[in-house]
Amino acid sequence: MEDFVIDMVMPEGGNVRIPINPFTLIGATTKSESLSQPIKNRFVYHFHFMEYTPSEKEIIIKKYLDKYEIKTSNEIIGKISEKVDAVPREIHNLCIKIRDYVITKSQDKILTDSLREDFLKHSQIDEGGMTPLHAKYLEILEKADRPLGVKAIAVQLGINEKAVEEDVEPLLLKLGKIEKSGMGRILVS
Repeated sequence: MEDFVIDMVMPEGGNVRIPINPFTLIGATTKSESLSQPIKNRFVYHFHFMEYTPSEKEIIIKKYLDKYEIKTSNEIIGKISEKVDAVPREIHNLCIKIRDYVITKSQDKILTDSLREDFLKHSQIDEGGMTPLHAKYLEILEKADRPLGVKAIAVQLGINEKAVEEDVEPLLLKLGKIEKSGMGRILVS
């Protein structure tokens, strides 16, 4: 690719070299460890994006709510930003849920503080974007009062281990609610 040609082996034997126009290849992944070293070496520049800051989350929320023609105050936007993880998809999904809720409850599409609280209760969204599943996970660890393995937690939650590790634990780790130890998951006081 870097020589702007593609070498192909033909089924009936022989090789064909096909020239291609110069191009820029941009790759993105959340699992760079899954890429082979030769692939990684093909890219000259490597970037790692950090989480959005609280003020950046507020800017993103405001832009989405403006796009959806939902009127609200900066104070309410600040309160909303406390209830969502700093992941772009999560922020956008929350704004869509807010839009849908406001449209059903307010003729003039205004998100008031009381409507925001009603929405959070209705959607069961808590600190940092925690859901009832996260709360149940924490309750299981609290009741156990000892480290638990992911399999034991998964059985009690009624979901598979992969879902626990990929869907539930990342947010709890990020919020500092749990720690992974050699003996299992532990609750952070």
